[in-house]
Amino acid sequence: MNQLDLFSTTTPARYDDMPEPAPVARARASDPESSKAAAAAVNLNGKAKRHRERVIDLVWQHPGNTSKGLVAFTDKQDKEDGLDRWEIARRLPEAEEAGEVYRVKEGTCELRWFPGRAT
Repeated sequence: MNQLDLFSTTTPARYDDMPEPAPVARARASDPESSKAAAAAVNLNGKAKRHRERVIDLVWQHPGNTSKGLVAFTDKQDKEDGLDRWEIARRLPEAEEAGEVYRVKEGTCELRWFPGRAT
């Protein structure tokens, strides 16, 4: 699909035809500069995307787990690549934003993750 012309008089046949922006690792405006630099670095080198794709795979293979629970299913290569519990917890909301997974809150603070979009 080509980029829409700013002055085009036609619209896509469906909203689904519009390209979705890829989720990116972010830092808050109030975060220190080192956090902003780290977010930019993981986006630039593709690490965030690679980790996000692996986390999505883990959720699809092992639905209903928490971020802490998903760590049990990581392998040696994941660990060498820096995919730990906290990295999984960072990438899950990005995967949710992309519509690949959704969360269900249990109790006061436990989030369980499932494949697909929430219905």
